[in-house]
Amino acid sequence: MLPTLPHPWRFALLVLPLALALTACLPEGVRVPQSPLSGLLEPKIGLIAYLGLDGNVYTIDQGGNRNTPLTSDAHDDATGYFFYGMPTWSPDSQSVAFPAYTGQGTAEPDTTSIYTAHRDGTALVEALHTDDFVIFWSWAPDSTRVGAIARTPNQSLAFEVAPAQGGDSQVIDVGVPYYWSWAPSGHSLLVHAGGASPNADARLALLELDPTVTEQVLDLRPAEFKSPAFSPDGTQVLIAAENAAGEAELLVTDAFGQNARVITTYTGSIAFAWSPNGKRLAYLLTDSAQPGTPGQLVVADPAGKAKAVALDAEQLVYAFFWSPDSNSLAYFTQFTPDLTLTPTPSTSPATATPTTATARRRCCSTWM
Repeated sequence: MLPTLPHPWRFALLVLPLALALTACLPEGVRVPQSPLSGLLEPKIGLIAYLGLDGNVYTIDQGGNRNTPLTSDAHDDATGYFFYGMPTWSPDSQSVAFPAYTGQGTAEPDTTSIYTAHRDGTALVEALHTDDFVIFWSWAPDSTRVGAIARTPNQSLAFEVAPAQGGDSQVIDVGVPYYWSWAPSGHSLLVHAGGASPNADARLALLELDPTVTEQVLDLRPAEFKSPAFSPDGTQVLIAAENAAGEAELLVTDAFGQNARVITTYTGSIAFAWSPNGKRLAYLLTDSAQPGTPGQLVVADPAGKAKAVALDAEQLVYAFFWSPDSNSLAYFTQFTPDLTLTPTPSTSPATATPTTATARRRCCSTWM
């Protein structure tokens, strides 16, 4: 068990995911009905991977059965601490990847690892090990590799790729900030590093991983945005770049940055995502690149044949997610409830005290 979590970063690693789950987008006071027989009668169609309170990783079915430990050696004692982080399923649903942190007392980790394990608890492998602190990682679409960025001693970010089943990992790129999008094949990545133009280090590049690592820098100047996006079929990419006049544009291009089609021109910053079927794209326009800044949500046709559809400009959106069938979007927005009048004891029947209006974030959806 991990009886104490004295250091703030350790507390955040374990508690933040739980807090996010508890603050999901159900209306206040609403509970989802559950039958006590659901665990016995519901079909068991999949597994849930989760991080236990003891710092180990488990899988379980939706009925609360088949609870399988993937790890069992997390500890926090006089010898130091060793515990795992939040698990992520591989795209083929057969394996789980998760970080592990090793250190002493209340200090930050001395080392970070990325482990993979089969869904049944077998084949636990340390795929990646580094003395640097791993910030983010993701599976390759073909489930054969894991990519991760780690903070280096000189405050740069190193991007490292490792075989999911173990083997030699390789640092293939560096940059600050650093974002990437896997090609659907899993054999290449589109990278956005160094921020936006006119930063001399800003670049968009295609990294080929097989048979050896090669880089082709795109002949484009990155605009203000974060992560590029490969189309689901791998033939096109979404990127943001400056045109000759210095204006920021959202572009659909091929994987090499050629044959560009302008989707929109914008000021501020932009975030975007393809629909799972590749027939639509959605983007969020914000006035600032600061995290947590809301903006206007727009849905567009990547081929330019259909008119773009935008939500009401007054309905500012914080984040959005495509449905698996590409027919709808879920998005988070903020609203302020109407002021209500609460009667207050008084000799005058007209006297009332308004309650305080509290801004809240809510989850909505829209059909496309």
